[in-house]
Amino acid sequence: MIEEYGGFAWEMDPSTKASHALTCQEQHFLSLSPDLLFASNLFMARYARTRPRVRDFEVRSAVPSREARYTGERLDQFDLDVFLTCAQHVGIQPGPASGLVRIDLDKTARELFRDGSAETRRQILASLRRLEAGRIEVRDGRFSCCLRPVHKALHDAMTNRCLVELNPEMLQSLQRVGNVLGFVQDRMRLGRRAMDRWLHTLLRLSPGVCIPLKGLSDLCGNAGVDPDVVSQALGRLGRYVRPGEIGLHRERWLEISKPVLAARAWT
Repeated sequence: MIEEYGGFAWEMDPSTKASHALTCQEQHFLSLSPDLLFASNLFMARYARTRPRVRDFEVRSAVPSREARYTGERLDQFDLDVFLTCAQHVGIQPGPASGLVRIDLDKTARELFRDGSAETRRQILASLRRLEAGRIEVRDGRFSCCLRPVHKALHDAMTNRCLVELNPEMLQSLQRVGNVLGFVQDRMRLGRRAMDRWLHTLLRLSPGVCIPLKGLSDLCGNAGVDPDVVSQALGRLGRYVRPGEIGLHRERWLEISKPVLAARAWT
């Protein structure tokens, strides 16, 4: 029997397969909350011109049960755009492994509401390389694991297509919110305002959170954010939320409340 995991295949005796199954505790640990990574400072709320390399960079999120650190080139909202554009097609196109998708760079550029120029294709490829090379270490006090957002990105220069394999845990985390296609399409309609896109992701993926505005810059990875920028962005996002789902309290707290679920306090 050939078993495939993380893009690598090896021969496995069927009698030993059971010993490689995840325990309940391991399954729980790997069931990552989507806002841990996608609505944190891992993908900073701006479009970066320069991308410093970091090592063991602290990922700030509103998820108290997990700690995460990142090593690699800093990621921004364009990198998240590229990841999500690939993710929306997983399950539509058949593939031999979970998270495997074949993308056309020209079509992907249009889905990103960008032109299909050689420069745009180069930017998409560069983003895939960053996502492939970066490493995220997640811990909870007992377990730890290392993740790469993209396991592999195989580029065909003749056809301008890429075979991309997304990290299965990150993909499953995203799919738990439901209607990934609708989420991604709404995001792309927001225009190229990085803060709008970051807040839209927080609104969609967080089960509920209460954030002091003075700490929002750490959470979103944009030191230049201020209450006026947040207030204007929330005004533009009003059509994507239910009445009473979000509030900006005396320009001090941002609170997202979902039905049944209580908001988590962020520290």
